[in-house]
Amino acid sequence: MAAVSAATGLKFVYDRLTDEAPSQDRAAYQPDRYGKKWVPVLISWSTPEAAPELAGSVAGTGGSTSIQMPGEPYVYVSGQVLLDAPALSETLAYPDGPALVRAVIMHELAHVVGLDHVSDPTQLMYEENSGQLDFGAGDRAGLALLGTGKCVPRM
Repeated sequence: MAAVSAATGLKFVYDRLTDEAPSQDRAAYQPDRYGKKWVPVLISWSTPEAAPELAGSVAGTGGSTSIQMPGEPYVYVSGQVLLDAPALSETLAYPDGPALVRAVIMHELAHVVGLDHVSDPTQLMYEENSGQLDFGAGDRAGLALLGTGKCVPRM
C-alpha cells in the first residue's frame, strides 16, 4: 500500500476487518455493512478452489469499481484484490520470496487505482511475472498521472 500511495499521492486508510467475501459482482455501495459511503477496497486471501479466477498460474487479481453520475465521467470509487494464499505461501520460501509476494500485491493494487497491463516486460505491470520486484519508470509515470485525478466526494 505504501508503494502505491507514494507513486500516486493517494492516501490509503486502514478501515477494519470485514466478514465480506470477495465477489466479482461486488456492490460499490453497501450501507448496511459499511455505512453511507463507498465500500472500502477489499483485500482477500483465498484459494483456487474457492475462487476460480485464481485457477492456473494466477497468483492474484485486482480491479476497480467505477460509477458514473449523470453528465459526469466514470470515476473509481472502490476496488478489490484477491490473492492466492497457498501459492503465495509457497512463494515465500523462494529466494527473494517476500519481495516476489510484495511485487504481486503491488501489481494488483496498481490495477485497483487504474493501471492496466503493459507490453513492456521491464515494468511490474507486465501481464506475466517477468521477475520485476518494483514499479518501473513507466509504471510510476502512469501511477503519478492517475493520482492527479479528482477525488469523488463521499456520499
